[in-house]
Amino acid sequence: MPHELQMKHTADGRAIIPSDRCDLLSHLAEDDEDTRFLSPTRHECGDIAGLAWADEIAENVTSNISLARSEAAWNGNVHTPLLDKAWRLSALGTSTPWENIRPAMIEPIRLLPESTSGDPLSSKEANFRITVVFSKDIEIALARCGVDPLSQSTYEPLRFSPLAVSFETKLPGESWSEANRQLNTWVLAQVRELKELLQKAGRPDAQIPALPVVLAQGEEWKFLYLQVQPRSAAMWSSVPIGQF
Repeated sequence: MPHELQMKHTADGRAIIPSDRCDLLSHLAEDDEDTRFLSPTRHECGDIAGLAWADEIAENVTSNISLARSEAAWNGNVHTPLLDKAWRLSALGTSTPWENIRPAMIEPIRLLPESTSGDPLSSKEANFRITVVFSKDIEIALARCGVDPLSQSTYEPLRFSPLAVSFETKLPGESWSEANRQLNTWVLAQVRELKELLQKAGRPDAQIPALPVVLAQGEEWKFLYLQVQPRSAAMWSSVPIGQF
């Protein structure tokens, strides 16, 4: 199935639960069409969390909204446990870990995109990331070839862990335009870093794949991706992929 159609199915809640876990749909009303949620191949992506755990996260969401808690609180009691649970249950295992990268800034400054006036934009950061892990031998070989770092930041945990998915969080009701601007700045810097790496590798014309981004705004999660063309880039948004 094409990736675009997979994302649309996810947004519609289709095929998100293994067929042998239909007990998770016991809370649905009798007239709900529960078969659209089920898939015989869902386990290929990994296991899923139980209802008790999901109810606990949902309670944190309700509490955060009613008490108008901070972004840090949302990150601590909703987004972090969700990311950690997804990682632990994923079929990909430890090869794609997640990490809080709030301290990471875009460096060096040449990677910063310019404003319409031609001046570099201010550095932006993402809250979390999912990366690809290389062996220590590959890290040493890359460093010997002058490929260091592998991301748009000199933050040590990102040096040899290329970003697979960038993850930004915002509070409910915060400006979408500001979130979009922050994400664009961060991911466009990643594009510049990738182009530099391709130049070093002698493959300047190689196609850069679409770069995925997840925006969590309170209890709503949305999927976006940056499509890179030879002379332009466009952020495609936004497919809802979950809500508590």
